[in-house]
Amino acid sequence: MKKLLAFFIVLTALGTLSVSAMDLTSFPAAVSGSHALVNAGVGFGSARYGKMSIPPLTATVDIPLALAGLPFSFGGMFGFTQSRWTYWGNDYLSYNVFVFGGRANYHINFGVNKLDTYAGLTLGWEMGTWGSNNNTDDSWLRYYGNYSAFHFGFQAGARYFFTNNIGAFAELGYGLSYVKAGLALKF
Repeated sequence: MKKLLAFFIVLTALGTLSVSAMDLTSFPAAVSGSHALVNAGVGFGSARYGKMSIPPLTATVDIPLALAGLPFSFGGMFGFTQSRWTYWGNDYLSYNVFVFGGRANYHINFGVNKLDTYAGLTLGWEMGTWGSNNNTDDSWLRYYGNYSAFHFGFQAGARYFFTNNIGAFAELGYGLSYVKAGLALKF
């Protein structure tokens, strides 16, 4: 019990230190002076049906823009994934999904020189195709279709720049995938 109490005291102290180091009114140093932030990556844990045959691939662009003196960025995203349902060991249905839209992020400055942390929303449009992959002669087992729908997502992420313009990013959230990671560029 004493160890558990000590653990919670240390955890609370670390949380207090990290919150006191947070600056919610200015861009992190990694973002200051940049005109565009680009992420290109791959997703893990698709939010789509079935087993992934092509993992979610995404590209985003964020333009830092102070709105009412607060550190926001606005931009766009594009993504693609493919998944399959199997039935009795055979491919039964396949889904191809394309997503594009806009995103807005709020940047949080923790005072780390090459780190950019952010959280935000993505709104856009999703288009896809689905179809039967069944190779039987039964025509009722073959069907295809298209769909389009409103796309909603949210993300919390971080970029760390190894050089002035090249780094890595990771995002958690909901959208085309639950986790994304890849290359971050700053222009």
